[in-house]
Amino acid sequence: MVSIDGLKPEYYLNADKYGLKIPFIRRVLREGAWSRGMRGVFPTVTYPTHTSMVTGVNPGAHGIVTNAAWDPLERNMGGWRWYSQDIRRPALWKLAAEKKLKVGLVAWPVTVGAQAAERIPEIWRAGTPDDVKLMRALSTRGLLDKIAARFPDFYRGLTPPTNHNGALGDAAVYMLETLKPQLLLLHLEDVDHEEHEKGPFTPPVFRSIEDADAQLARLYDASRKAGTWGETAMIIVSDHGFARTSWTIHPGVLLAKAGLVSFESGDKSRAGMITALRNRAKISDWKAIILAAGGMGYIYIKEGTGRDIEAKVLSLLRPLVGAPNSGIKRIYGAEEIKALGGDPKAFLAIEAAPGYMISGGYRGDYRTPATLKGMHGYSPDDPRMLASFLVYGPMVRGGEIKKPRVIDLAPTIAKWLGLDLKGAEGSPLPILLK
Repeated sequence: MVSIDGLKPEYYLNADKYGLKIPFIRRVLREGAWSRGMRGVFPTVTYPTHTSMVTGVNPGAHGIVTNAAWDPLERNMGGWRWYSQDIRRPALWKLAAEKKLKVGLVAWPVTVGAQAAERIPEIWRAGTPDDVKLMRALSTRGLLDKIAARFPDFYRGLTPPTNHNGALGDAAVYMLETLKPQLLLLHLEDVDHEEHEKGPFTPPVFRSIEDADAQLARLYDASRKAGTWGETAMIIVSDHGFARTSWTIHPGVLLAKAGLVSFESGDKSRAGMITALRNRAKISDWKAIILAAGGMGYIYIKEGTGRDIEAKVLSLLRPLVGAPNSGIKRIYGAEEIKALGGDPKAFLAIEAAPGYMISGGYRGDYRTPATLKGMHGYSPDDPRMLASFLVYGPMVRGGEIKKPRVIDLAPTIAKWLGLDLKGAEGSPLPILLK
């Protein structure tokens, strides 16, 4: 299964319109199974979605409810939910390993420490070359150097947090040719990066899609070379769509102004004030906080603070829904969040209006120009957030698959591999095998 992060279905459904040179995906459309869009999870962001892809349940059940880690006092240095031990349901790699099947993982989210024959996790800390050392330390021992010996430019493409398609393709090709895994999970990151930076439907995005297509063709060739293509199905997916953004809102600013977030007093000297400005004021306590997820943001109420805090938060946010320049389209209550498979611990969820995104932070202006030109994370019911879904292989019958869901992927793969995936919220997709 290859995840091309951020690939909108429009790119392959209307490839001629955008002048896309994607010969492999065009071949899949002619000969394989495909959909007009796959329904995502709540919220439509990368780590919750990729975990739902391999567990068959929604984020509220598997526990990876946002990209960012739970960190109300902001002490985790911007950490994400990288660690497989935090997944509360069995993932496909664990079930496969228990059946003595070989699994290869390449930059798949939430796989630090995952049980696999060969593993290259997605992780970063500083955005410096030292992050490559971190990847090496957490990958299967010696694996990265073996790949580099086969592909001399491999290390040039490892640039966490955005590793380039070619390097990740190198790793997947190496695994297909040498390990010959029964399950390979590959996450390609460049399309998402370019859509955030330049916005959807822009030339840099088109180039990254064409490069992703080239990686798919490399995997096909590698599988044929390894002699495994005759019994292979290649699932090509994305985790979400994309929408253009012009403005960012910071609901945490409203919480702080209402006295719901407290800060350390810190050093009052001029030097101390400069340091505080650089590092942001540190949170010392909170009654209500926000955990931002791009098009969505969760609001949490600290346990034991009382219903008056809930009422205060509602009085701050409800008048902003649909108001001009508020950037808030909708508020989801706790029961709605649970029904949509979101975080059951959240008090509210805020969805950004079109053209807006939600960010964290508790100081400064509530509304600022967006630093990113594209975003996701909005409701899975938003048609802009539909993900991609295609399947290709010698045993796969061609044709349209109607309304697939992200949570259907794991049950489908489990059925093919004979894995006992218990408690799935999704169902195997009707992809007929010849």
